Amino acid sequence: MVSLFSKDRIIRLLRELNWISIINEFIGTLIVIFVSSCVVVVTRKSELETLDYVSESRTVNIALATGLSYSVVYFSLKRLPLLHLNPIVTLCAILTKKIAILQGLFYFLAQFLGGLTSSLLVLAIANDDPTLGSPDIGNGVSQFQAMIMEAILSFLYIFVMYSVTFDVLLDSKMAPLAIGFVFVTNVLIGYQISGACMNPIRAFSTTLLIGKSHYWAIQWIYWVGPLIGGAIAICLFEFVLKTKAEENAIIYSQIQ
Repeated sequence: MVSLFSKDRIIRLLRELNWISIINEFIGTLIVIFVSSCVVVVTRKSELETLDYVSESRTVNIALATGLSYSVVYFSLKRLPLLHLNPIVTLCAILTKKIAILQGLFYFLAQFLGGLTSSLLVLAIANDDPTLGSPDIGNGVSQFQAMIMEAILSFLYIFVMYSVTFDVLLDSKMAPLAIGFVFVTNVLIGYQISGACMNPIRAFSTTLLIGKSHYWAIQWIYWVGPLIGGAIAICLFEFVLKTKAEENAIIYSQIQ
């Protein structure tokens, strides 16, 4: 026990961590959650002031802002194989041994701090907003329906994420566009149903600050849904599509 937690061992483990990736994770998570939360706040305020135009285009505005923020972050930080911005993606990467457990734990910490910081920034500039852009279920939508929608959206997001960033057989130069497009698509599909969150840290960090019982009551939706969707996505990718792609690559190389 002493040797396991000795000072020298801890220092060595910390030195082995990719700190640049951890810092990127904090910065990237901060940006995408700030944008996705802030655009909800801004469009809600505009909707109250000018009902005619904004009511029809609010979902489109939120979808574009969210998708573009992800594309910009991925293009800017250029750490695609190591940039997750979402604890569900990190958990999937740990389970499929694409990232070390300790590195993943620091990713979780960076994501939480990035999400909390972004929510504090939203609070600083929009302290009159009662929700801080926290995701919410639509009118007439049950919690179970919202959870299913989050699972579907998370499946699409994580499947695309895995396909364009973790697949070594695929050129990932255009991955930021693919990831941005899937967020635009998902928000257009699911915003009116579940808020199209797809990121538990976003739901948790905003709820932590506003502290309203309603948002705590629906918090489970934004954890269980993405966990289910992520599990299906990595199983499909790892055990079906990836294996088939590797077999095709071997056959192709033999032909050449």
